[in-house]
Amino acid sequence: DVWAIFKKWPQFLVNSEVKILNSVETFLELGFSRDEFKMMVKRYPSCIGLSAETVKKKTEFLVKKMNWPLKAVASNPAVLGLSMEKRIVPRSNVIKALMSKGLL
Repeated sequence: DVWAIFKKWPQFLVNSEVKILNSVETFLELGFSRDEFKMMVKRYPSCIGLSAETVKKKTEFLVKKMNWPLKAVASNPAVLGLSMEKRIVPRSNVIKALMSKGLL
């Protein structure tokens, strides 16, 4: 598994062991299982490079404000790489507006 990731995404090697361990810890603290974390790294290896603050902020917004199940975040980890101000919040506002009008 690990070798396949390094082979497919060599840029993954720029992360230090400490950064990788901190990422694992952050995702586990948020409630992701080890298997979900592995799946997230396979689908979006750059999630390892995201700061703990960014991951927490975006995950909490998606789960608490947008009512996403944690499993949905695990299935779509690339959403953690999107800008809160430019992508996530504006789209969530559109979804909320459509839902309030009964269109969604």
